[in-house]
Amino acid sequence: MTTRCKRRDELEDEIKLLKRECILNIDTIQELKKQTVKYRFDSLTMLKGRIDFEDDFTSMFNKGEQFYLIIADINGLKNANIKGYENGDFLILKCVKDLIGCNPCGDKHLYRYGGDEFVILFPFNRGFNSRNFNCPSDEFTIASKASDDFNSSVEMFKSCNELLLKRKAEFYKKNPNNRRET
Repeated sequence: MTTRCKRRDELEDEIKLLKRECILNIDTIQELKKQTVKYRFDSLTMLKGRIDFEDDFTSMFNKGEQFYLIIADINGLKNANIKGYENGDFLILKCVKDLIGCNPCGDKHLYRYGGDEFVILFPFNRGFNSRNFNCPSDEFTIASKASDDFNSSVEMFKSCNELLLKRKAEFYKKNPNNRRET
C-alpha cells in the first residue's frame, strides 16, 4: 500500500470515528433534552414546576399583565405521608383535582411549587375576583394577591406567602391534630 492510500484509509477511519462521535453527541443532546423536559414537570402531578412558575410569574408581572397569584398549601401532608407515601400521593392528587376544578371561569396556570405547595396564576378576566376563589376542600390553605397592588413581583410573592403563613398558623391553631412535626 502506498503512503497516499494509507493516508486516505486513515482519513476515512477518522471520518467514521467522527461520525460515530457526532451521532453519540446528538444522542446525548437528545437525551439531555428529554431529561430537561422530564424534570420541568412534576412526575406525580405532571404540572409545571417552580422554574416555569418563576419564569411565567416574572414575565407576566414585567409585561404589566393583570393577574391574581394564589398559593395553596396542603394541610396535613406530612401526617398523610407518615401513614405511607401512597396516602400522601393520593392527597396531593386529590388536591390538584380540586384546584383544577375550582372556579373554572377563565384561564389559570397551575404549578407545583414545592412538596405541599401549589401556585396558580389567574389572569383577570370574566369578572373573577380572587376573594371569590373557593375550593370545596378544607385540605389546603389558600392565600391570594392581585398584581395591581404591587410594584414588583418579588414584593407580591412575599406578601402572598406571608399571608399564607399567617393562615396556616391559624389553621394549625384550630386543628392541632393536623400539626406538622418538624
